[in-house]
Amino acid sequence: MRLAVSDADPTECCTSERNHCRSEQRWSHSRHNARMRSGAQPTLAHVARAAGVSKTTASASLRDLPGPSAQTKAKVREAARQLGYRVSVGAKSLRVGMQPTAAVIFDPAIVDREHFVDTYWAQYMNSMILTASAAKVPVIFVSATDTLALEGHQLDVVLFMTQDAMIDQLEGLGFGLPLLANATSAFTDPRLAGVLMHDHGAATTEAFGQMFDVGCRRPALIFGRERTRLGVNEVVFREWCATKGVEPTVIQLSDGDDPAASIAEIADLMLSGIDSIYTLLMNPSYVVEASRAAGKSIPEDVKLVAQTESTAIGVWDVPLSNVSFLGRESGKIAAQALLAAIDGNVEPVVHMPHLFTARASSGA
Repeated sequence: MRLAVSDADPTECCTSERNHCRSEQRWSHSRHNARMRSGAQPTLAHVARAAGVSKTTASASLRDLPGPSAQTKAKVREAARQLGYRVSVGAKSLRVGMQPTAAVIFDPAIVDREHFVDTYWAQYMNSMILTASAAKVPVIFVSATDTLALEGHQLDVVLFMTQDAMIDQLEGLGFGLPLLANATSAFTDPRLAGVLMHDHGAATTEAFGQMFDVGCRRPALIFGRERTRLGVNEVVFREWCATKGVEPTVIQLSDGDDPAASIAEIADLMLSGIDSIYTLLMNPSYVVEASRAAGKSIPEDVKLVAQTESTAIGVWDVPLSNVSFLGRESGKIAAQALLAAIDGNVEPVVHMPHLFTARASSGA
């Protein structure tokens, strides 16, 4: 192999290359400025590109957050100044030099529960607060039954913990803010800038699919008090049953209001010949107690998957298969979506994570 050797002075090459880079950078700024002069509104992406950094770094630099160096922050601010960049309409607090603030509207039912500290929403809200606090953005939590409490606050973005009619109440307050909502399906609402989509339908088919693969043909879906909000589970379950040629069974229980009655009803369900259950009850141990009452064994007679965030399920007498919607991870993603909305970068649909873990209770 022959190596080409240049007669050029290496220092001249380096100098030439640096001059070329400076020329390219000046041309890049000129191109951005020309675009801005043509009437296009500069965005955070334009600033990031002009400064040669990511949008995340550009946002942190403009908000003077920890992370970027002083040199990087100065470069980003200079790029923003040259482009005539102004913070988006949604980020009202930033434009007037105030601290940006997010509001979260929650359904009081999700915090009015026994063992709330073990639930998905407790993990979700805690993680959201920690992530937003690290970015110096306070989060105001307000009950959906008291949205008037938001009057007088300088807000930049609002997240609805559940998709419901509370959006109508907030619109009546005249905030004109980016509105985000948690959703259990990809629904559209022109009032929403974006949705955080929790794919309960996919989780349902994963759970029943695994039990079907080990021979189950009499599936049942058990709801608690959240049947309306989690209706997508039932729709997808019935569609899945139709494709598999099996009969769907769906029941709704009182959940924690009357444990004895719930256990008795599940026991009757098992005695009817049901061989596989996906439960959305807050307390999956009801199903285990029902199997004992019915003289049935898990997983020999009935396979079981539960939607639960409990960390203790893997050490039960029969390790429990479960679907987790990963509250801590989801809360962090939700906070990141709020921060992005403050910067004017709203994703129409953010897909939230879930994890199905098959263990002994479902025949794995």
